[in-house]
Amino acid sequence: MWRHTKNYRLSQKSSLVKLIPLSALLTYEEQHLIAKYKYVVVIISGTKYLVTPYDRVPDDSVVIRDEESNSIIGIL
Repeated sequence: MWRHTKNYRLSQKSSLVKLIPLSALLTYEEQHLIAKYKYVVVIISGTKYLVTPYDRVPDDSVVIRDEESNSIIGIL
């Protein structure tokens, strides 16, 4: 599970990282649907994490999506 304050300090000691709301990585439609999710799977610095929809993540993070439907993968 991603905890931005703990993980940010451990993995990014030597460089500054901009944290953005997870919703900034989503389309307009997805931003409204994301409220149904308890967690979303996101790749942060090469590691997969469960992230709450209202958390902040580094700006180079990637939301994991289903290949066929392109829908967000997470826990409802």
